[in-house]
Amino acid sequence: LPPPGIMPIVVLQGDPYEMGYQYALQARDYISIVRDAAWASALSKNSSQEILESCQVYRQYIARELHKFDFISFFQGITDAMNYQGFQFGQDDPVVMLYWGGRTGPQPPDHCTAIAAFANATGGGMIAGTNFDYYHLPSNSYSLILALYPDSGNSCIIPSGAGRTGSNSAFNDKGLIYILAAAPQK
Repeated sequence: LPPPGIMPIVVLQGDPYEMGYQYALQARDYISIVRDAAWASALSKNSSQEILESCQVYRQYIARELHKFDFISFFQGITDAMNYQGFQFGQDDPVVMLYWGGRTGPQPPDHCTAIAAFANATGGGMIAGTNFDYYHLPSNSYSLILALYPDSGNSCIIPSGAGRTGSNSAFNDKGLIYILAAAPQK
């Protein structure tokens, strides 16, 4: 399956489980590709047992430190929807995609491009954005835009690699913009 020419928009709404389930229904093929690549990346440097132990630690960290959003239910929604659609998908797969899916691989010399314009340049408004010029690997090749409308909390837009929930940027409905860019490695 070739990567998309443009970033598809995946709209998710409801509670965390429902949003995870919708995510997998809308992006199943991309998620499957990224999951396989993330496992290959993880296994190139770690044993299966090390990966599974790390996943347990990561899930505990997520539940303890990121408790405002129930990521564990979100991950379960992804897992259930992938299995429902005939893909063998385990509870560790979303965590493997998150932690090993976008961190290894060739990188362009200059990456993580971010832009911002405001005041006179925009007639008093503001424009902000980021380019998806990260590491060259499947999770970034199969990128999409997540539009999240949770039952509680802020709605937001997150450019992300398929199957992943993390990014270097997010834009919420209150006007908060978060962009993290990398600096040259010199």
